[in-house]
Amino acid sequence: MNQAMTSQGASQKTTSFARFALPAFDVRLRLTGHGIVYVVLLAALLVGSINHNNNLGYLLTFLLSAILLVSIALTLRNIRDLVCQGHGEAAVFAGQALPFSLSLQTKNGPCYGLDLSLDGNNWVRMEKADRLPVACQVFLPVSSRGRVEMRRIFAASAFPLGLLRATREMPVVLTGLVYPKPFSTQAGSERNQGEREENDKLPVRALGHDFDGLRPYRPGDNPRRIHWKSLAAQRGLFARFYEEDEGGGAIFSLADMPGKDLEEKLGQLCYLMLRADSCGARYGLRLGRQLIATGRGLSHKSACLRALALYTSS
Repeated sequence: MNQAMTSQGASQKTTSFARFALPAFDVRLRLTGHGIVYVVLLAALLVGSINHNNNLGYLLTFLLSAILLVSIALTLRNIRDLVCQGHGEAAVFAGQALPFSLSLQTKNGPCYGLDLSLDGNNWVRMEKADRLPVACQVFLPVSSRGRVEMRRIFAASAFPLGLLRATREMPVVLTGLVYPKPFSTQAGSERNQGEREENDKLPVRALGHDFDGLRPYRPGDNPRRIHWKSLAAQRGLFARFYEEDEGGGAIFSLADMPGKDLEEKLGQLCYLMLRADSCGARYGLRLGRQLIATGRGLSHKSACLRALALYTSS
C-alpha cells in the first residue's frame, strides 16, 4: 500500500511538473525558405552517402545535422525569455498608423534580431534586447475612430542562421485612441455669449483684439503669439497677450453638421475644431447632451478630440 501511495505521489508530481514546464515552450517553430533548402540538401547528401557507402559523406551529413539541431536550440532560447511592457496611451487620426510605446527586456542574456508585430503583418525590427529595458515602438494601422486595446504582441526571430523562424505571443497591455478623420466643411457654429439662442449660427471668431502686453510662455500657447524679439534678446520666452472677451467663442454642434453619416459629421466637427485651434480662437463642442465649454490650449484640444473619438449616439 505504501508503494502504491508512493507511485501515485510520483505520478502527481510528474503531472504537475509537465504542466509547469509546457508554458515555457509556447513558441511556434517553422522552417524558413533557406531552412527548407538546407533540409533537402541534407536528405540528398544522406541518400548519396548511403548509395556510395561514403564515410566522409556520413560525417558531413551528421555534422550539418548537428548544426541544424544547435540552431533550433539557439533560436528557441533567443525568444523564449522575452518580457514586454507597454507605456502610455497613443493617439492618431483615423487612417494613420497608431504608434505604441513599449519596453523589452530578457531574463537570461541578450536576444538578437527580433521582429515585433501587433497584427502579424506589420513587423518592426529590433536588433538587440538585454536584461535592461530597451524602448521601442510598434505600429498598428487603424481605419475607424474609438478606443483601441491590445492584449498581446507577436515576437519572432530567425537568429542565428536564418534556417528556422520562431514566433511567440507575449501578453501586454497597450491602449490607444483614434480621432475622427477631419472632413472639410463650410458649416457654421454657435456663439456662446450670454443668453443668445443656441441655433444662432455665426462664423468662427477671429484671433485677438487689442494688444495688452507680454506674459511668460505657457505650454499650449499659440506659437503665433510667441514674442521672438524677447527670446533673441535673451530675456526669456514670452507670449503676446490680447484683451478678449473670455466668455465668448465658437461652439461647434453636431446637430448643425450637414449629412446623415455620423462619422462624416464627427469628421467635420474635428476639422472646424482644428481650424479654430490653429487660429488661436476659443471654441467648444456640443455632442448631443454633452457640452464642452469654450476654451483654448493643448489640454482643451485633447479633451475635445477625446470626446469626438469616444462619442456614441444614444
